Amino acid sequence: MNQDKKNVFLSHDHLWCSQTKRINHENQVAVLCIHTGFFTRSGAKKDYKETTRLFQKELAALKDSSHCPFLLSEYLDYWFHKIYLPACTCENTAVRYRWIIENVILPNMETDPLIQTVDTGYMEDLIRSCQKYCKGTEHAVYELLCSVTESAWKQGHLKQELVLPPVRKKRPEPMISLYTREQTRLFLEAVYQAPCPHRLEFFLALFCGLQPGDDDDKIRLNQRKPSKYKGLSRFGPEKNLQRINKFMKERPIFYKNLIQMKENFRFYRKCFYCITKVVILQFNRVKQDRISS
Repeated sequence: MNQDKKNVFLSHDHLWCSQTKRINHENQVAVLCIHTGFFTRSGAKKDYKETTRLFQKELAALKDSSHCPFLLSEYLDYWFHKIYLPACTCENTAVRYRWIIENVILPNMETDPLIQTVDTGYMEDLIRSCQKYCKGTEHAVYELLCSVTESAWKQGHLKQELVLPPVRKKRPEPMISLYTREQTRLFLEAVYQAPCPHRLEFFLALFCGLQPGDDDDKIRLNQRKPSKYKGLSRFGPEKNLQRINKFMKERPIFYKNLIQMKENFRFYRKCFYCITKVVILQFNRVKQDRISS
């Protein structure tokens, strides 16, 4: 049903269209063809079913004659579901790979060759065509296709091992937005009126400058010695650990809330370290002021 909606659509000329693949026997590749001019959706859908049936017949004949079981698009699906997923240990990476295949690689494949005819030049062109999506896409596609071609080579689907030229990872330049007093007021009003339960995270993002960090969910509070903050010259590993242990004993509930808060946005490890550090110092400062008074 979803395939029908995707391949049977209404054009800008208010005519129904159907798209399907056809075999180019000269180059032994599958190409996308669009048929238009249908006045009704049922007519376009009927044409889609008929052309799909013909394509499957042509594809089966091509595979038999070339002794190759996969088109490149078919092998991408096979690799993801039959090879990668059974051995996958990271759900986030699996979601990212599936998204790259479905939304970046497949839409940019002008031709769909048999897997055994894929060469380095074709892969380079495919990677280059994907770079227009965003700055980091080219490297992500490169990494995924390297894994796919290596798997295809080991399974004997490629005539020779493909060595793709390395693609440098491009990171997007950070954009810093400075809020005026009026913008800050509007932001806070929106946070208070929003029904979402993550109000604390919004406050921390606004006033503490959250930055995305590593996602390994590890916090090493006793292994950093920041020196750019005034009054923290003695905030070394041992002193840091002593203060944290003392803070945990005196304010266990508050520290537990901090840990829970960290779980809510586990990608902000660096920020959580800075926030915890500031909170501990502020707590000690307030306590010292009370003793002095």
